[in-house]
Amino acid sequence: MNSQKYKQKIIDRIRQLITKVRDILPYAHNAFQKPATIIYILITAHRAQITLGVLLILLVFAAPAVVDFITGFLFPPETSKKIFGLIKTQQENNFKEYSYTILMTLLWMTSIIYSVLRFLFDIPNGLEQANAVAQRLLNEGDNHSDEIYKNKLYKRALAIVADSNLEFELKTRIKERVVSSKSNSDLGSVYENKDLIDHGTLIDKAQTTSREASSSQACLVERYILGPELGRGAMGVVYRGWDQVLDRKVAIKQLSLLLSSDDEFVSRFRREAKALARLTHTNVVQVYDLIEDDNLLWMVLEFVNGGDLASLVKEKGRLSIDEVINIIIPVVEGLTCAHDQGIIHRDLKPANILLSRTSKPKISDFGIAKMSQSSQLTQVGSVLGSPPYMSPEQCSGSSVDKRTDIYSLGITLYELLSGKVPFEGGTSSVLARQIVEQPKPLSEIIDSIHPEMEDFVLRMLAKNPDNRPADMEEVKDSLLMCRERNSSSKRSHVHH
Repeated sequence: MNSQKYKQKIIDRIRQLITKVRDILPYAHNAFQKPATIIYILITAHRAQITLGVLLILLVFAAPAVVDFITGFLFPPETSKKIFGLIKTQQENNFKEYSYTILMTLLWMTSIIYSVLRFLFDIPNGLEQANAVAQRLLNEGDNHSDEIYKNKLYKRALAIVADSNLEFELKTRIKERVVSSKSNSDLGSVYENKDLIDHGTLIDKAQTTSREASSSQACLVERYILGPELGRGAMGVVYRGWDQVLDRKVAIKQLSLLLSSDDEFVSRFRREAKALARLTHTNVVQVYDLIEDDNLLWMVLEFVNGGDLASLVKEKGRLSIDEVINIIIPVVEGLTCAHDQGIIHRDLKPANILLSRTSKPKISDFGIAKMSQSSQLTQVGSVLGSPPYMSPEQCSGSSVDKRTDIYSLGITLYELLSGKVPFEGGTSSVLARQIVEQPKPLSEIIDSIHPEMEDFVLRMLAKNPDNRPADMEEVKDSLLMCRERNSSSKRSHVHH
Protein backbone atom coordinates (compact mmCIF):
# COMPACT_ATOMS: atom_id res chain seq x y z
CA MET A 1 0.00 0.00 0.00
CA ASN A 2 2.79 2.40 0.99
CA SER A 3 4.83 1.58 -2.11
CA GLN A 4 1.80 2.38 -4.29
CA LYS A 5 1.37 5.68 -2.46
CA TYR A 6 5.03 6.64 -2.96
CA LYS A 7 4.87 5.64 -6.61
CA GLN A 8 1.85 7.91 -7.12
CA LYS A 9 3.69 10.74 -5.35
CA ILE A 10 6.65 10.37 -7.69
CA ILE A 11 4.35 10.33 -10.74
CA ASP A 12 2.57 13.49 -9.49
CA ARG A 13 5.90 15.25 -8.94
CA ILE A 14 7.04 14.34 -12.45
CA ARG A 15 3.76 15.66 -13.89
CA GLN A 16 4.13 18.91 -11.94
CA LEU A 17 7.67 19.29 -13.25
CA ILE A 18 6.56 18.68 -16.84
CA THR A 19 3.73 21.23 -16.45
CA LYS A 20 6.12 23.79 -14.99
CA VAL A 21 8.62 23.29 -17.81
CA ARG A 22 5.85 23.55 -20.41
CA ASP A 23 4.63 26.83 -18.87
CA ILE A 24 8.16 28.26 -18.90
CA LEU A 25 8.84 27.35 -22.56
CA PRO A 26 7.14 30.48 -24.04
CA TYR A 27 9.47 32.63 -21.90
CA ALA A 28 12.45 30.59 -23.08
CA HIS A 29 11.27 31.13 -26.66
CA ASN A 30 11.18 34.90 -26.05
CA ALA A 31 14.65 34.77 -24.48
CA PHE A 32 16.19 32.92 -27.45
CA GLN A 33 14.56 35.40 -29.82
CA LYS A 34 16.36 38.18 -27.90
CA PRO A 35 19.82 36.67 -27.07
CA ALA A 36 20.82 39.90 -25.29
CA THR A 37 18.32 39.06 -22.51
CA ILE A 38 20.27 35.91 -21.59
CA ILE A 39 22.85 37.97 -19.65
CA TYR A 40 20.02 39.28 -17.41
CA ILE A 41 18.74 35.74 -16.89
CA LEU A 42 22.22 34.60 -15.84
CA ILE A 43 22.59 37.58 -13.49
CA THR A 44 19.25 36.99 -11.74
CA ALA A 45 19.67 33.19 -11.50
CA HIS A 46 21.41 33.27 -8.11
CA ARG A 47 20.07 29.90 -6.94
CA ALA A 48 21.03 28.30 -10.24
CA GLN A 49 24.57 29.69 -9.97
CA ILE A 50 25.00 28.42 -6.40
CA THR A 51 23.56 25.03 -7.34
CA LEU A 52 25.88 24.71 -10.34
CA GLY A 53 28.94 25.72 -8.27
CA VAL A 54 28.17 23.22 -5.50
CA LEU A 55 27.52 20.41 -7.99
CA LEU A 56 30.78 21.08 -9.87
CA ILE A 57 32.81 21.02 -6.63
CA LEU A 58 31.16 17.77 -5.55
CA LEU A 59 31.54 16.12 -8.96
CA VAL A 60 35.20 17.07 -9.34
CA PHE A 61 36.47 16.49 -5.80
CA ALA A 62 34.07 14.28 -3.84
CA ALA A 63 32.08 12.17 -6.29
CA PRO A 64 34.98 10.13 -7.79
CA ALA A 65 36.21 8.95 -4.36
CA VAL A 66 32.68 8.14 -3.14
CA VAL A 67 31.73 6.29 -6.33
CA ASP A 68 35.06 4.40 -6.29
CA PHE A 69 34.42 3.27 -2.69
CA ILE A 70 30.83 2.18 -3.44
CA THR A 71 31.74 0.25 -6.60
CA GLY A 72 34.75 -1.31 -4.82
CA PHE A 73 32.45 -2.48 -2.03
CA LEU A 74 29.87 -3.88 -4.44
CA PHE A 75 32.43 -5.47 -6.75
CA PRO A 76 35.53 -6.37 -4.69
CA PRO A 77 38.80 -7.35 -6.48
CA GLU A 78 39.09 -10.92 -7.69
CA THR A 79 41.77 -12.87 -5.75
CA SER A 80 43.74 -15.94 -6.82
CA LYS A 81 46.38 -18.12 -5.11
CA LYS A 82 49.54 -19.45 -6.71
CA ILE A 83 52.42 -21.75 -5.67
CA PHE A 84 50.74 -23.94 -3.04
CA GLY A 85 48.44 -21.08 -2.06
CA LEU A 86 51.27 -19.07 -0.53
CA ILE A 87 51.21 -16.17 -3.04
CA LYS A 88 47.98 -14.23 -3.45
CA THR A 89 47.25 -12.00 -6.40
CA GLN A 90 44.42 -9.48 -6.81
CA GLN A 91 42.82 -8.36 -10.04
CA GLU A 92 40.27 -5.54 -10.27
CA ASN A 93 36.76 -6.71 -11.04
CA ASN A 94 35.67 -5.68 -14.55
CA PHE A 95 32.16 -4.89 -13.27
CA LYS A 96 33.63 -2.26 -10.95
CA GLU A 97 35.08 -0.32 -13.87
CA TYR A 98 31.83 -0.52 -15.85
CA SER A 99 29.65 0.48 -12.89
CA TYR A 100 32.03 3.35 -12.00
CA THR A 101 31.75 4.75 -15.53
CA ILE A 102 27.96 4.38 -15.57
CA LEU A 103 27.47 5.98 -12.15
CA MET A 104 29.75 8.94 -12.89
CA THR A 105 28.02 9.48 -16.25
CA LEU A 106 24.61 9.42 -14.55
CA LEU A 107 25.80 11.88 -11.91
CA TRP A 108 27.14 14.30 -14.50
CA MET A 109 23.99 14.03 -16.68
CA THR A 110 21.67 14.48 -13.68
CA SER A 111 23.64 17.49 -12.47
CA ILE A 112 23.63 19.10 -15.92
CA ILE A 113 19.87 18.55 -16.36
CA TYR A 114 19.16 19.87 -12.86
CA SER A 115 21.32 22.97 -13.45
CA VAL A 116 19.64 23.66 -16.80
CA LEU A 117 16.19 23.37 -15.17
CA ARG A 118 17.24 25.76 -12.40
CA PHE A 119 18.33 28.33 -15.01
CA LEU A 120 15.13 27.69 -16.99
CA PHE A 121 12.95 28.47 -13.97
CA ASP A 122 14.77 31.80 -13.54
CA ILE A 123 13.99 32.96 -17.10
CA PRO A 124 10.82 34.96 -16.15
CA ASN A 125 12.77 36.91 -13.50
CA GLY A 126 15.57 37.58 -15.97
CA LEU A 127 13.15 38.80 -18.64
CA GLU A 128 11.47 41.06 -16.11
CA GLN A 129 14.88 42.52 -15.22
CA ALA A 130 15.64 43.04 -18.93
CA ASN A 131 12.27 44.78 -19.39
CA ALA A 132 13.02 47.06 -16.42
CA VAL A 133 16.35 48.06 -17.99
CA ALA A 134 14.65 48.59 -21.36
CA GLN A 135 12.03 50.81 -19.71
CA ARG A 136 14.80 52.81 -18.03
CA LEU A 137 16.57 53.26 -21.37
CA LEU A 138 13.29 54.32 -22.99
CA ASN A 139 12.68 56.92 -20.27
CA GLU A 140 16.27 58.16 -20.54
CA GLY A 141 15.89 58.46 -24.31
CA ASP A 142 12.60 60.38 -23.97
CA ASN A 143 14.33 62.90 -21.68
CA HIS A 144 17.44 63.34 -23.83
CA SER A 145 17.76 66.17 -26.37
CA ASP A 146 20.44 64.62 -28.61
CA GLU A 147 18.51 62.76 -31.36
CA ILE A 148 21.45 60.47 -32.27
CA TYR A 149 22.05 59.43 -28.65
CA LYS A 150 18.29 59.09 -28.13
CA ASN A 151 18.06 56.66 -31.05
CA LYS A 152 21.00 54.62 -29.71
CA LEU A 153 19.23 54.26 -26.36
CA TYR A 154 16.03 53.11 -28.05
CA LYS A 155 17.91 50.51 -30.13
CA ARG A 156 19.77 49.21 -27.06
CA ALA A 157 16.44 48.86 -25.26
CA LEU A 158 14.86 47.14 -28.28
CA ALA A 159 17.64 44.51 -28.24
CA ILE A 160 16.74 43.36 -24.72
CA VAL A 161 13.01 44.02 -24.37
CA ALA A 162 10.77 40.96 -24.02
CA ASP A 163 7.49 42.80 -23.32
CA SER A 164 5.40 43.10 -26.52
CA ASN A 165 3.78 46.39 -25.42
CA LEU A 166 7.12 47.97 -24.53
CA GLU A 167 8.64 46.61 -27.75
CA PHE A 168 5.84 48.28 -29.68
CA GLU A 169 6.57 51.58 -27.89
CA LEU A 170 10.26 51.36 -28.78
CA LYS A 171 9.59 50.51 -32.43
CA THR A 172 7.21 53.46 -32.58
CA ARG A 173 9.87 55.79 -31.13
CA ILE A 174 12.47 54.55 -33.63
CA LYS A 175 10.06 54.98 -36.53
CA GLU A 176 9.29 58.48 -35.26
CA ARG A 177 12.99 59.28 -35.52
CA VAL A 178 12.94 58.04 -39.14
CA VAL A 179 9.90 60.16 -39.94
CA SER A 180 11.51 63.12 -38.19
CA SER A 181 14.72 62.70 -40.18
CA LYS A 182 12.67 62.95 -43.38
CA SER A 183 11.43 66.36 -42.20
CA ASN A 184 7.71 65.55 -42.13
CA SER A 185 7.10 68.55 -39.89
CA ASP A 186 4.01 69.73 -41.78
CA LEU A 187 2.25 66.42 -41.16
CA GLY A 188 3.16 66.52 -37.46
CA SER A 189 1.67 69.99 -37.05
CA VAL A 190 -1.57 68.80 -38.61
CA TYR A 191 -1.88 65.90 -36.12
CA GLU A 192 -1.20 68.18 -33.15
CA ASN A 193 -3.98 70.59 -34.09
CA LYS A 194 -6.85 70.24 -31.62
CA ASP A 195 -9.29 72.40 -33.57
CA LEU A 196 -11.75 70.91 -36.04
CA ILE A 197 -9.82 69.85 -39.13
CA ASP A 198 -11.36 69.02 -42.45
CA HIS A 199 -10.62 65.34 -43.08
CA GLY A 200 -9.96 66.02 -46.74
CA THR A 201 -7.32 68.62 -45.87
CA LEU A 202 -5.64 66.12 -43.52
CA ILE A 203 -5.42 63.53 -46.28
CA ASP A 204 -3.99 66.11 -48.70
CA LYS A 205 -1.28 67.03 -46.17
CA ALA A 206 -0.41 63.37 -45.66
CA GLN A 207 -0.11 62.78 -49.40
CA THR A 208 2.21 65.63 -50.42
CA THR A 209 4.51 63.06 -52.06
CA SER A 210 1.72 60.71 -53.19
CA ARG A 211 -0.65 60.68 -56.12
CA GLU A 212 -3.64 63.02 -56.07
CA ALA A 213 -6.79 61.45 -54.61
CA SER A 214 -9.54 60.63 -57.10
CA SER A 215 -12.79 62.58 -56.99
CA SER A 216 -14.70 59.61 -55.54
CA GLN A 217 -12.15 59.27 -52.71
CA ALA A 218 -12.23 62.99 -52.02
CA CYS A 219 -16.03 62.87 -51.83
CA LEU A 220 -15.87 60.01 -49.31
CA VAL A 221 -13.22 61.79 -47.26
CA GLU A 222 -15.02 65.14 -47.20
CA ARG A 223 -18.05 63.55 -45.53
CA TYR A 224 -16.39 63.70 -42.10
CA ILE A 225 -14.95 66.56 -40.06
CA LEU A 226 -12.21 65.65 -37.62
CA GLY A 227 -12.41 67.08 -34.09
CA PRO A 228 -10.24 66.97 -30.96
CA GLU A 229 -8.37 63.88 -29.87
CA LEU A 230 -10.28 61.56 -27.51
CA GLY A 231 -7.50 59.11 -26.72
CA ARG A 232 -4.57 57.06 -27.94
CA GLY A 233 -4.16 53.32 -28.08
CA ALA A 234 -1.58 50.78 -29.16
CA MET A 235 -2.52 51.12 -32.82
CA GLY A 236 -3.51 54.72 -33.29
CA VAL A 237 -5.49 57.77 -32.23
CA VAL A 238 -9.23 58.22 -31.73
CA TYR A 239 -10.76 61.59 -32.56
CA ARG A 240 -14.18 63.06 -32.06
CA GLY A 241 -15.77 63.63 -35.46
CA TRP A 242 -18.87 64.81 -37.24
CA ASP A 243 -20.73 63.04 -40.06
CA GLN A 244 -21.87 65.89 -42.35
CA VAL A 245 -24.23 63.67 -44.33
CA LEU A 246 -26.21 62.23 -41.40
CA ASP A 247 -25.57 65.14 -39.00
CA ARG A 248 -24.33 63.06 -36.07
CA LYS A 249 -21.32 62.72 -33.80
CA VAL A 250 -18.93 59.90 -34.59
CA ALA A 251 -15.61 58.61 -33.28
CA ILE A 252 -12.88 58.39 -35.93
CA LYS A 253 -10.06 55.96 -35.23
CA GLN A 254 -6.91 56.48 -37.29
CA LEU A 255 -4.24 53.82 -37.70
CA SER A 256 -0.94 55.39 -36.68
CA LEU A 257 0.89 56.78 -39.70
CA LEU A 258 4.02 55.04 -38.45
CA LEU A 259 2.23 51.67 -38.65
CA SER A 260 0.32 52.18 -41.87
CA SER A 261 3.22 50.75 -43.91
CA ASP A 262 3.32 47.62 -41.74
CA ASP A 263 1.22 44.86 -43.33
CA GLU A 264 0.60 43.15 -39.97
CA PHE A 265 -0.86 46.26 -38.34
CA VAL A 266 -2.87 47.20 -41.42
CA SER A 267 -4.32 43.68 -41.44
CA ARG A 268 -5.13 43.93 -37.73
CA PHE A 269 -6.86 47.30 -38.25
CA ARG A 270 -8.99 45.90 -41.07
CA ARG A 271 -9.69 42.85 -38.89
CA GLU A 272 -11.13 45.07 -36.15
CA ALA A 273 -13.37 46.87 -38.67
CA LYS A 274 -14.64 43.57 -40.08
CA ALA A 275 -15.20 42.13 -36.59
CA LEU A 276 -17.28 45.12 -35.53
CA ALA A 277 -19.15 45.25 -38.86
CA ARG A 278 -20.33 41.67 -38.31
CA LEU A 279 -21.74 42.52 -34.89
CA THR A 280 -25.08 44.31 -34.69
CA HIS A 281 -25.79 44.55 -30.98
CA THR A 282 -26.76 47.37 -28.68
CA ASN A 283 -23.87 46.51 -26.34
CA VAL A 284 -21.15 46.50 -29.01
CA VAL A 285 -19.71 49.69 -30.51
CA GLN A 286 -20.94 49.90 -34.10
CA VAL A 287 -18.66 50.55 -37.07
CA TYR A 288 -20.06 52.90 -39.72
CA ASP A 289 -17.30 53.21 -42.26
CA LEU A 290 -13.75 52.19 -43.19
CA ILE A 291 -11.75 54.70 -45.22
CA GLU A 292 -8.56 53.64 -47.01
CA ASP A 293 -6.67 56.30 -48.91
CA ASP A 294 -3.20 55.35 -50.09
CA ASN A 295 -1.28 54.68 -46.83
CA LEU A 296 -3.90 56.11 -44.47
CA LEU A 297 -6.65 54.10 -42.76
CA TRP A 298 -9.58 55.50 -40.80
CA MET A 299 -12.42 53.69 -39.05
CA VAL A 300 -15.62 55.62 -38.36
CA LEU A 301 -17.33 54.36 -35.19
CA GLU A 302 -20.34 55.00 -33.04
CA PHE A 303 -19.62 57.84 -30.60
CA VAL A 304 -20.01 56.79 -26.95
CA ASN A 305 -19.93 59.80 -24.67
CA GLY A 306 -19.73 58.49 -21.09
CA GLY A 307 -16.08 57.43 -20.72
CA ASP A 308 -15.03 53.87 -20.00
CA LEU A 309 -15.37 51.37 -17.18
CA ALA A 310 -11.70 51.71 -16.18
CA SER A 311 -12.23 55.43 -15.48
CA LEU A 312 -15.32 54.62 -13.41
CA VAL A 313 -13.36 52.13 -11.27
CA LYS A 314 -10.53 54.62 -10.86
CA GLU A 315 -13.01 57.27 -9.72
CA LYS A 316 -15.16 55.14 -7.39
CA GLY A 317 -12.71 52.47 -6.23
CA ARG A 318 -14.94 49.42 -6.13
CA LEU A 319 -18.59 49.01 -7.07
CA SER A 320 -21.44 47.30 -5.26
CA ILE A 321 -22.54 43.82 -6.32
CA ASP A 322 -25.77 45.18 -7.84
CA GLU A 323 -23.86 47.86 -9.81
CA VAL A 324 -21.37 45.29 -11.07
CA ILE A 325 -24.02 42.79 -12.18
CA ASN A 326 -26.10 45.51 -13.88
CA ILE A 327 -23.05 46.58 -15.91
CA ILE A 328 -21.69 43.10 -16.67
CA ILE A 329 -24.90 41.39 -17.83
CA PRO A 330 -25.22 43.66 -20.93
CA VAL A 331 -21.50 43.02 -21.61
CA VAL A 332 -22.21 39.27 -21.43
CA GLU A 333 -25.06 39.73 -23.93
CA GLY A 334 -22.73 41.60 -26.31
CA LEU A 335 -20.09 38.87 -25.99
CA THR A 336 -22.74 36.21 -26.61
CA CYS A 337 -23.49 37.91 -29.93
CA ALA A 338 -19.76 38.02 -30.76
CA HIS A 339 -19.23 34.36 -29.88
CA ASP A 340 -22.28 33.36 -31.93
CA GLN A 341 -20.57 35.05 -34.89
CA GLY A 342 -17.36 33.11 -34.22
CA ILE A 343 -15.50 36.15 -32.84
CA ILE A 344 -13.39 35.98 -29.65
CA HIS A 345 -12.44 39.39 -28.27
CA ARG A 346 -9.14 38.33 -26.53
CA ASP A 347 -8.56 41.78 -24.99
CA LEU A 348 -11.57 42.26 -22.73
CA LYS A 349 -10.89 44.70 -19.88
CA PRO A 350 -12.55 47.74 -18.25
CA ALA A 351 -10.72 50.15 -20.57
CA ASN A 352 -12.38 48.43 -23.57
CA ILE A 353 -15.89 48.68 -22.11
CA LEU A 354 -17.27 52.12 -22.94
CA LEU A 355 -20.19 53.69 -21.07
CA SER A 356 -22.96 55.90 -22.39
CA ARG A 357 -24.29 58.89 -20.44
CA THR A 358 -26.82 56.51 -18.87
CA SER A 359 -24.02 54.01 -17.95
CA LYS A 360 -25.04 51.59 -20.68
CA PRO A 361 -21.94 49.49 -21.51
CA LYS A 362 -20.62 48.94 -25.02
CA ILE A 363 -17.71 46.64 -25.90
CA SER A 364 -14.99 48.22 -28.05
CA ASP A 365 -11.49 47.55 -29.40
CA PHE A 366 -11.66 44.26 -31.30
CA GLY A 367 -8.14 44.90 -32.65
CA ILE A 368 -6.78 41.46 -31.69
CA ALA A 369 -10.05 39.54 -32.04
CA LYS A 370 -9.81 35.98 -33.27
CA MET A 371 -12.15 34.95 -36.06
CA SER A 372 -13.10 31.31 -36.38
CA GLN A 373 -12.70 31.51 -40.17
CA SER A 374 -9.22 33.06 -40.02
CA SER A 375 -5.88 31.71 -38.87
CA GLN A 376 -4.16 35.09 -39.01
CA LEU A 377 -2.73 36.37 -35.73
CA THR A 378 -3.85 33.26 -33.89
CA GLN A 379 -0.77 31.08 -34.11
CA VAL A 380 0.08 28.91 -31.14
CA GLY A 381 3.01 30.52 -29.36
CA SER A 382 1.98 34.13 -29.99
CA VAL A 383 1.06 36.20 -26.96
CA LEU A 384 -1.42 39.04 -27.54
CA GLY A 385 -3.47 40.98 -25.01
CA SER A 386 -3.15 42.91 -21.74
CA PRO A 387 -1.29 40.75 -19.16
CA PRO A 388 -3.44 41.56 -16.07
CA TYR A 389 -6.56 40.35 -17.94
CA MET A 390 -5.11 37.52 -20.03
CA SER A 391 -6.13 33.89 -19.57
CA PRO A 392 -3.49 31.25 -18.70
CA GLU A 393 -3.76 29.79 -22.21
CA GLN A 394 -3.11 33.25 -23.71
CA CYS A 395 -0.13 33.79 -21.40
CA SER A 396 1.44 30.50 -22.45
CA GLY A 397 0.77 31.11 -26.16
CA SER A 398 -1.66 28.18 -26.44
CA SER A 399 -4.78 28.09 -28.61
CA VAL A 400 -7.80 29.99 -27.29
CA ASP A 401 -11.58 29.79 -27.53
CA LYS A 402 -14.57 31.66 -26.08
CA ARG A 403 -13.63 30.55 -22.56
CA THR A 404 -10.68 32.95 -22.81
CA ASP A 405 -13.16 35.84 -22.83
CA ILE A 406 -14.89 34.23 -19.81
CA TYR A 407 -11.59 34.35 -17.90
CA SER A 408 -10.95 38.00 -18.86
CA LEU A 409 -14.51 38.87 -17.84
CA GLY A 410 -13.84 37.10 -14.52
CA ILE A 411 -10.78 39.32 -13.97
CA THR A 412 -12.93 42.36 -14.78
CA LEU A 413 -15.60 41.20 -12.29
CA TYR A 414 -12.89 40.67 -9.67
CA GLU A 415 -11.55 44.20 -10.25
CA LEU A 416 -14.97 45.86 -10.14
CA LEU A 417 -15.81 44.11 -6.86
CA SER A 418 -12.43 44.51 -5.13
CA GLY A 419 -11.03 47.65 -6.75
CA LYS A 420 -7.93 45.91 -8.09
CA VAL A 421 -6.87 43.09 -10.42
CA PRO A 422 -5.79 39.81 -8.77
CA PHE A 423 -2.24 39.86 -10.20
CA GLU A 424 -0.05 42.96 -10.30
CA GLY A 425 3.62 43.53 -11.12
CA GLY A 426 5.92 43.43 -14.14
CA THR A 427 4.73 41.86 -17.39
CA SER A 428 6.72 38.61 -17.06
CA SER A 429 5.71 38.24 -13.42
CA VAL A 430 2.01 38.77 -14.17
CA LEU A 431 2.08 36.31 -17.09
CA ALA A 432 3.68 33.65 -14.88
CA ARG A 433 1.24 34.28 -12.01
CA GLN A 434 -1.75 34.04 -14.35
CA ILE A 435 -0.57 30.54 -15.30
CA VAL A 436 0.23 29.06 -11.88
CA GLU A 437 -1.11 31.25 -9.04
CA GLN A 438 -4.62 31.28 -7.59
CA PRO A 439 -6.19 34.72 -6.98
CA LYS A 440 -6.76 35.89 -3.42
CA PRO A 441 -10.38 35.06 -2.37
CA LEU A 442 -12.68 38.08 -2.59
CA SER A 443 -13.93 37.44 0.96
CA GLU A 444 -10.45 38.35 2.23
CA ILE A 445 -10.68 41.74 0.51
CA ILE A 446 -14.33 42.74 0.99
CA ASP A 447 -16.72 41.80 3.79
CA SER A 448 -20.08 41.88 2.05
CA ILE A 449 -19.44 39.41 -0.77
CA HIS A 450 -22.01 36.63 -1.02
CA PRO A 451 -20.32 33.17 -0.99
CA GLU A 452 -22.10 32.15 -4.18
CA MET A 453 -20.85 35.25 -6.00
CA GLU A 454 -17.31 34.64 -4.77
CA ASP A 455 -17.39 30.99 -5.89
CA PHE A 456 -18.74 31.97 -9.29
CA VAL A 457 -15.99 34.56 -9.92
CA LEU A 458 -13.31 32.04 -8.89
CA ARG A 459 -14.86 29.45 -11.25
CA MET A 460 -14.56 31.96 -14.10
CA LEU A 461 -10.88 32.28 -13.14
CA ALA A 462 -10.16 28.54 -13.24
CA LYS A 463 -6.74 27.81 -14.78
CA ASN A 464 -8.17 24.91 -16.76
CA PRO A 465 -10.73 26.21 -19.33
CA ASP A 466 -12.79 23.03 -18.82
CA ASN A 467 -13.50 24.10 -15.23
CA ARG A 468 -14.93 27.49 -16.25
CA PRO A 469 -18.54 28.14 -17.30
CA ALA A 470 -19.07 26.63 -20.73
CA ASP A 471 -20.39 29.78 -22.43
CA MET A 472 -21.74 33.29 -21.87
CA GLU A 473 -25.29 31.99 -21.46
CA GLU A 474 -24.19 30.07 -18.39
CA VAL A 475 -22.36 33.18 -17.12
CA LYS A 476 -25.54 35.26 -17.53
CA ASP A 477 -27.72 32.67 -15.74
CA SER A 478 -25.26 32.51 -12.85
CA LEU A 479 -25.10 36.31 -12.57
CA LEU A 480 -28.90 36.57 -12.51
CA MET A 481 -28.99 33.93 -9.78
CA CYS A 482 -26.31 35.78 -7.80
CA ARG A 483 -28.30 39.01 -8.11
CA GLU A 484 -31.42 37.26 -6.82
CA ARG A 485 -29.52 35.70 -3.91
CA ASN A 486 -27.94 39.04 -3.07
CA SER A 487 -31.37 40.77 -3.09
CA SER A 488 -32.85 38.01 -0.91
CA SER A 489 -29.96 38.35 1.51
CA LYS A 490 -30.54 42.12 1.73
CA ARG A 491 -34.29 41.67 2.33
CA SER A 492 -33.57 39.08 5.01
CA HIS A 493 -31.09 41.40 6.69
CA VAL A 494 -33.58 44.32 6.67
CA HIS A 495 -36.35 42.04 8.01
CA HIS A 496 -34.23 40.95 10.95
